[in-house]
Amino acid sequence: MTLSKRSSQVRQVLAGAFVALLAMVGLAPAASAADPPKYVGGSVDRTTINLATGPMTFMVTITVSGTDVELPEIDVRRAQKSMAGSHGPTACGLEAGGQKTCSRVVTVPRDIDLLGTWEVQLLRLKGAGGTLTTPWSYQVVDSVKVVNEGLPGGPLPDDPGPTIPDDPTSPVSRLGGADRYETAAKVAGRYSPGVEVAYVATGMDYPDALTGAALAGKNDGPVLLTRPNSLPTPTADALARLKPRRIVVLGGPAAVSKAVADRLRAYATANTADEVTRLAGDDRYGTAAAVAAKYPEGVAVAYLATGTDYPDALAGAALAGHTGGPVLLTRSDTLPTATADALATLQPRRIVVLGGPGAVSKAVVDRLPAYATADTADEVTRLAGDDRYGTAAAVAGRYPKGVEIAYLATGTDFPDALTGAALAASTGGPVLLTRPGTLPAFTATALGNLEPQHVTILGGTAAVSTTVEKAVAALLK
Repeated sequence: MTLSKRSSQVRQVLAGAFVALLAMVGLAPAASAADPPKYVGGSVDRTTINLATGPMTFMVTITVSGTDVELPEIDVRRAQKSMAGSHGPTACGLEAGGQKTCSRVVTVPRDIDLLGTWEVQLLRLKGAGGTLTTPWSYQVVDSVKVVNEGLPGGPLPDDPGPTIPDDPTSPVSRLGGADRYETAAKVAGRYSPGVEVAYVATGMDYPDALTGAALAGKNDGPVLLTRPNSLPTPTADALARLKPRRIVVLGGPAAVSKAVADRLRAYATANTADEVTRLAGDDRYGTAAAVAAKYPEGVAVAYLATGTDYPDALAGAALAGHTGGPVLLTRSDTLPTATADALATLQPRRIVVLGGPGAVSKAVVDRLPAYATADTADEVTRLAGDDRYGTAAAVAGRYPKGVEIAYLATGTDFPDALTGAALAASTGGPVLLTRPGTLPAFTATALGNLEPQHVTILGGTAAVSTTVEKAVAALLK
């Protein structure tokens, strides 16, 4: 063995002994730690979104660093409110120099409530070296301003939503057709062409459209009716006039067939894969839960009605749409699993039960505080009367005196009030119920208390007679 080789071995032994000695006294050098996640920078490719002219998308690009950094969590927010837009998947390029660049496309809804400046925020960043959260909270990446500036010919006016009749010579008007499909089309006539969304439900049964009417009212969209296997002419004509960007079918293929859903694509104008979608569950309770899934977690209020009859939910749907809360359905004595799961996901602050104990039992009501988060004595309340007319009057009692408009529909069938509930929600008016030939005392009292400036009757004279119409007009004088 040469002297130089022996010297090398000696140095290696001494070095190992030195490291071992350092370890014994706690001074051994630490293994290389994972680099913590870090925000490097970011931007958006479009800082202004014009609702009038589009385009309605922008791309967020973010650069991060750190060992094994996961996909960054991004949101578009303003005053703790998240923009309810469509976020595409986050895609990341190859890492270079310890950095990773990720991008996401955000689609902004055509909604004038979104006007103003929104922050694009990086909410959370996680990697092998830890998680970048509190007290960091969030990182503002960039901002996007939503405007409605119209075309070069001048600013585009804000969409006023459906119109309210303005006839000082007659405080009562009527929206009625030859059948339920034509009446629904007449109601949809109050909406301007170019609505963001229209809803289509079967006219043969009530559960699917009951809960959809509240969502339609919240989104200022009309509800139209169809036969299960064919699109009625009044419905097709209404859709052709409305030119909605999107159409949402309420209920499964047994309620609205695939053939009808396929026909609807001819009337949607978004020209996207999701221009016609379906909200459906295994049954009426599941469909209501699917509709409720379109609401954000932590809603101020959710409404619960029986799924085995329609009057209570009809009146409640208008109030629900006006207050931005979903309508869920229940069996009289048991809370369906789909409904319980929906409430657990929604975490509403308050729950309002529509109808008396015969419709929703005390046993069901006693289960509801487990899902309400307000933690107050009134976190679960009930709106009920002696009958369907009294319950509708109790719901109307939640509206202010001197309300601009109220709606009146027959309480003996569902279609007219069902499509009218969405319009009522959009225009801020209650739906009251009547017998075809006589005005119930509960309804007359409610109208007297409300003192509405106008009443619109939903349905033809077979549904609400001219006798009732005259009685209402006399109350408004």
